[in-house]
Parts: sequence; structure tokens; C-alpha cells
Amino acid sequence: MSAGQQITATTPPQPGSRVSWAPDGTWVAIAAAQPGAWIGDYNTVGVLTTLSAEPGSPGWSVTNFGPVHDVAVSPDGRLLAVAGALTGVVSAQDGALRFGFQGIWAESTAFSPDGRRAAWWGTDVFNGMRQILWAADVATGHKRGPWDWQGSNASVVFSPDSRWIAAPGVAGIALVDLDAQSASLVPIARGTTNVAFSPDGKWLAAGCWDGTIRVYAFPGLLPGPVLRPDADLHVGGVVFSQDSRWVAGVVEPGVGVYRVSDGTPRLSALADVPEASKVVFSPDLRRMAVNQTVGNPSVSGFVVLDAATGAPLWQATTPDRVRDVEFSPDGTRVAACGANADSTGFARVYDTGLEKSRRRVGTITAIRTSPAGTPLVAAADDNSSVTVLAAESGAPVARKPVPGGVSALGFADHSQSVVAGGASGVRLFSVVGDRSWKVEQIGIVNGLAVGGPAGEWIAIASGRTARLVRSLDGDNRWGAPVTHPQTVTRVAISPDGRWVATGCVDRRTRLLDAITGAEVMAVEGDGKVLALAFGSVLVSANEDGVVTIADPAGPAVRARVTRGFGCSLVALSHDGTLLATAWDDGLVLVHDITAQPAEVRRLTTAGPATCLSFAPGGAVLCLATGGPLVLLTDVRTGHDVALLRHPKPVRHLAFSADGGLVATACDDEVVRVFAVGTP
Repeated sequence: MSAGQQITATTPPQPGSRVSWAPDGTWVAIAAAQPGAWIGDYNTVGVLTTLSAEPGSPGWSVTNFGPVHDVAVSPDGRLLAVAGALTGVVSAQDGALRFGFQGIWAESTAFSPDGRRAAWWGTDVFNGMRQILWAADVATGHKRGPWDWQGSNASVVFSPDSRWIAAPGVAGIALVDLDAQSASLVPIARGTTNVAFSPDGKWLAAGCWDGTIRVYAFPGLLPGPVLRPDADLHVGGVVFSQDSRWVAGVVEPGVGVYRVSDGTPRLSALADVPEASKVVFSPDLRRMAVNQTVGNPSVSGFVVLDAATGAPLWQATTPDRVRDVEFSPDGTRVAACGANADSTGFARVYDTGLEKSRRRVGTITAIRTSPAGTPLVAAADDNSSVTVLAAESGAPVARKPVPGGVSALGFADHSQSVVAGGASGVRLFSVVGDRSWKVEQIGIVNGLAVGGPAGEWIAIASGRTARLVRSLDGDNRWGAPVTHPQTVTRVAISPDGRWVATGCVDRRTRLLDAITGAEVMAVEGDGKVLALAFGSVLVSANEDGVVTIADPAGPAVRARVTRGFGCSLVALSHDGTLLATAWDDGLVLVHDITAQPAEVRRLTTAGPATCLSFAPGGAVLCLATGGPLVLLTDVRTGHDVALLRHPKPVRHLAFSADGGLVATACDDEVVRVFAVGTP
């Protein structure tokens, strides 16, 4: 699908007021309410409904709740918190009531990130029309509070640790510590319209009636930057980016984006989206959605903007005003709801263009992307097969059986062939046509690498030997394999095909002449070789915490990077100036190696990195750490470029030749291809 393409839609009988995504991104819940319903009028109507994010799957609707103003899906996707004439928690399967609060007409609701609590703001109709803020334990329905709080459609939000709730109001920001069951006030003259916690829990921001966005360090509430998108107009929606680096706010002329730490504007001017009331960042960091279109005059609909520049990427028009817009948890979809001219409603789901394709292939053991020509992805699975996919569409181009399983893959012959190594040796097959060959009876293949200007040479590590074979026919260039003292576990080949490097259990990295197979240099460590990378230099990493940078032309060791932990992964930028290393303590270091290694970036990850790769043609590093997130970060600027979210851990990834696409292999058995170039 393409960006802005409508995927599915529904038309509730009343205007849609809120959309909320299921955590797996497969459906949305929609709240809808009769226009003009006054608080306490239980004769007015509304609907709570669900909509599949894919065509053809029916949802459900409940019409006996009265007006439904807000809805939130629980983190496990099993429950809905509902705000309206009926306020409480219902089943996400069919809308059946789990518990409710009689006589309280709520305007907003939220689930805590840990799923244990829900919170509401609304009016206690049966007790003097008090405006109150309260919460409940989801498992029992036990009520916490209420606390009096005057507001105007105050949207309640939870802190990331699920301990605090906050809401805007006429006196400033209401803060409730749910563990202590105590409330406090952050006073702000003229009051607030909207509040938000940063995803890392370190900041609290408020959009204010005095025209400012006020940022506070949390939980200490030390005042931070005070931002003024417009000199005269109040701030509507306010939101943080997923990396907590940026805060955005809406004023009548448009949208402003600011660095949280010091208030520096990210955009040279407000993004020209007039008369909007809500802005949201996409989970991948690169986009924003705003509930109005650009243009003069602006028409009903919503626009998706480049978060770095404010430039419009695409927009969708709707029959009448969009009241709410939200990205799916993985950023591949965006949902919008609102009103039609006849006072009915609409809800629609659109493709964002982030995910170009997906294909289920089985448990994935390796993936590679083609280094030239039409973007292709080769994926090996546990069914002893290799599938070649068109990256843009996900359409299968070829599928070949490989007996015994596959542990290593590569593209050869100007990307016209795929080579696979595993328990049965090495096999090559053409992507189109029937050319193939195999090299058998060499033992289990521990690694292979393709090199040369046209990908015409294939280096193979198996048992105690290394081979260099021609992609044309599989013949050994050296006549006989090069035998090592112990098992060869790693192999790499220089891009120009002049050198082959091997890593051996004897703790040595050897540099071999690709023409003769003769050893020209050896580097010994105090631990086995864990990783190799070849560019203009050869990099080897040992479990003793030493990374060696060698010049093959010398041949000579140029430099070393040493730490007290093993280094399991290394990656070189395509211009050879940057080296990324992943260490067993969860640290990723990036050095400029044009001279002696100089550290330019360090990243601390939740666990040791499992994938590490530079995008072609730049300083963007892509890494995964065995979880569902893949991070793309510019190591020169320090800015995170994108976050790619998956339902399960990611084990493998690979960039396309131009760096505009990245393919990932996830534990849900799906190969996904994401667009990661300019949004």
C-alpha cells in the first residue's frame, strides 16, 4: 500500500469523538456522541464501536450506553475504559460491562501503562454537578478518589510508571499520586487546556490559556522552558515525541515543535495547519498528524507532516471536521474520526507508507538484501527453504529448498543469484531461471561472504577450512581449501574481492590473499573471534574485549579499541570512516577511525545488541537488542532517526542498496520491509 491510501472505514450513527488503537494495531475502538448533548441528559444517544484495521473483518457496536465521549484500550487489548453517560470498564470482545460508576458523566478516560488502573475526569450528576477526577483498580473496580477538579473537557493522562495522573484545568495542572492517594496543584495563571507526560517520565508539559507551553522536570516539578508558539492565542493540544526529545503544541495558525531540554524551535516557522486542535507524533519519530489540512482555505481532514521540517507529506480530506487522529502503535496506520454534515459520524483507517511490505515465511534464520538492482530480500526459514521477495511489494520471486537448514545467506552475480550455506554445504541458485550449483561434503557451513565488484566470489567457512569459490560454477579458486588449526567460525571478504579474512577458534584472525589463499597477516587475541567486518580496513573483535583495526594493504595493525567486556558485533560505515561496536554489557560505541579511533557516540541499550548495521551512504546506524524495537540513529548528530516497532523480538535486519529500505526478521515469522529514507 501507499501513504494516504484508505484501508477501511465505518459510519457510526453519531459523530466520532475519539479513536483508540488496540496494542497489536489490528483494530480501533471508536467513541461517538450525539451533538449538543448536555451533561446529565440520559435521553441523548451515542455508540461505542470497533473497527478492524484490515478490510473484511467485522467489529461490534453497542448503542445503549448513551453519548460516549472518550474510550481507551487497555495495554493487553482485553478491556475498554469508557467515558460518557455510561462511565466504567467494558469488555473489548463485545462491550459487556465489567464495572461502572452510576450517576457520573465522564468526559475523558485513560488506562495506566501497566494496565492495572484506569482514570476519568467528569461530572458527578447526582452530587451537585461536581467536576471530579478519580481512578479505579481494573481488577476489582475499587474506586480511588474522587478529587474535585474544575476543568473544561479535561483530558486525564497517566505517567509512564502508572503512579500519577494529571489533568488540565482552570487553576493549572492537577496531579494525583495514586499510590499515596493524595492530590496537588501546579498553579498556572489563566489555567491549562491540555497536559502530557514524556514517554521517559522525566517531563510534564501543559498547553496553557496564556499562549504558552510550560515544561516541568518530573517529578520534582522544576520549571523548564516556557515556549510561546503564538503571541496572542492559547495552546490546544500538546504532545511529546516517542524519544522524549521534542514537544509539540497546536495554536490556531499551526503547529510548533521545540526541543524539550532548552526550548529551541525545531521548525523555522509554525507548520501551516490552521484551526487545528490536536497533533500527535508517529511512533517511528519521523511524522506528525494534525486534525486539519494545509492550504488556504484549509478544508476538513487531516495532514501528516515531516516532524523534522513541518513539511506536508500527504493529507486526506473528510466530509466534515476531524475530531481525533491517532497513529497505530507501530506507526504503519493512522485512524481518524469525526462528523458528517448530516450529524452522523465517520471513522477511517489509512496506510502511512512506513511499512512497504510484509510476508510470513516461517521461523527466520537469516535474511539478506540485494546489493544492486531491484530491491530484493532473501529469507531463510526453519523449513529448510530460502524465499526471495520483492522488497517493495512482498511478492515472492523465488523459493528453493535447502536440505538441512540455512545459517548464512548472500546475493551474488550483480544480485541475480542467491547463495545459501548450512548443514548440507553451499548452494547457489539464480533468482530468475534455473541456474544452480552446490558444494557438498564440506561439513557444516559456519559462515559465508560475497565479494568482488560483481559479487563474483564467495568465501566459505566450514569445519577447519576456508574456501573461495566462483559464483559462476562453485569451483575453488585456490584449488584446495586453506586448512586452519581449529574450527573456522567467521569469514569476511573485502568489497573489491582482494582479501579474505577468517576467524578461528585458535583466537586468531587471519588475512588471506584472495588470489592465492596465502596468509599475509595474523592477529592473535586472548579470546575466540566473535565478529569480522571488511571495508577499506579489516576489523576483528574477540571475546577478550579487544577490537583490532588492520590495514590489509600494509599489512599492519592500525589501532585497537579495548574494553573489559567482550565485543560481539562490529559494523563499518560504507565510507570507512565510522566503526560501531556492540559490547556484552549493553554498550554500543561508535568511533571515527579516519585516524586513531575517536569516540563520537555511545548508546546504552537494555541488553547486548543482536543486530548492528550502517545504512549505505551516511552515518545512520541501525541496531536491535533482542526486543521488538529497531532503532535508527544518526551517530554524527546524535538524533534518533526512526524507531521501528514489532510485535515480537527482532533477530535479523538488512538495508537496501540505497539505504531507503530496511528489512527485518521478527519472531512472529514475518519479514517486514520499512521505508526509512526521507519520509
